[in-house]
Amino acid sequence: MTLFLENKEIIECDRYDTFIEGWYYYDKYKIKIPLSGFVQNCNMKLFAFGNEQLEIENTIKKQATN
Repeated sequence: MTLFLENKEIIECDRYDTFIEGWYYYDKYKIKIPLSGFVQNCNMKLFAFGNEQLEIENTIKKQATN
């Protein structure tokens, strides 16, 4: 198993500290799963949305900046 996460940007300090993007790789099955999420007060929440990953990430980012 391999996990890669990258801090992106601070989006809204009242709700979340940092947006995170990355991936989880199953070495045994050679499957790379995109992840996105947030860090709030050192608590991390990660999500994998399957085929709609990029579309949902963009929607979340737009909502967070409005």
